[in-house]
Amino acid sequence: MLAIAVVFVCLVVGGSILVSRLLPLKAVRPEVARNVRRWVAALIAVPILLLAARSCAPLGGPDPRQRIAVGMSASEVRATLGKPHEQHTDAEGNETWIYYRDWAGMGYYLVRFNRDGRVYEQWLE
Repeated sequence: MLAIAVVFVCLVVGGSILVSRLLPLKAVRPEVARNVRRWVAALIAVPILLLAARSCAPLGGPDPRQRIAVGMSASEVRATLGKPHEQHTDAEGNETWIYYRDWAGMGYYLVRFNRDGRVYEQWLE
């Protein structure tokens, strides 16, 4: 996994440097052109790397549905998955915990607890 991450970083940085060299800066002093190219490469690479880092699933490990079972208590779920990103309680007293699996919140894992604080439903979206 580390090797894949290193290759990805190298590709992003190398690609941003290549793109920055396409800038038409021949009429500019060499030291200014060099600084402009560095800034452009950084402005391309840094957001891509940050988005890639944030897209890592916060839950990590195996599928959370394999780690959480119906009937587990809320404290057991918290010990297994950590603090949820969102918590909601409906009018009947049932609580819902949501764990994001990516930075945009598009993929998530949802656990529902009954009034007794026990898991009665879960799903991965």
